[in-house]
Amino acid sequence: MIRHGFLAASVLAAAFAFSAPAGAVTFASSVEDLPIMDGLTETDAGFAFETARGRIVRVEASGPVAVEDALDFYRRTLPALGWRLQDSRAGVFERAGERLAVSIARDTGAQARVVFEISPASSGE
Repeated sequence: MIRHGFLAASVLAAAFAFSAPAGAVTFASSVEDLPIMDGLTETDAGFAFETARGRIVRVEASGPVAVEDALDFYRRTLPALGWRLQDSRAGVFERAGERLAVSIARDTGAQARVVFEISPASSGE
């Protein structure tokens, strides 16, 4: 898992080297290869634990970004980390037997609220 995370982080860093200022890429505190979009701040580390079927993780972030910009960022970025888009309307991705649901909504005021939920994929891989 560490090797996979290192490889994914390396691919992501290379992808951003040409499109973002140095140091702009941050990752969720409880998921080593889950990028937090520039402009968002992790607001709740949520939870992370292992089950017999795999890990279950919830992370929240918010910030003054447009919902559509956040959707576009994750649709472009997550496939570079091995996540395959399963349902673009629902923001559902799968990778190596895991399901990642990315929910993005407008919070109060000008803040976008992003919720990431990782769980074992129901169908496996």
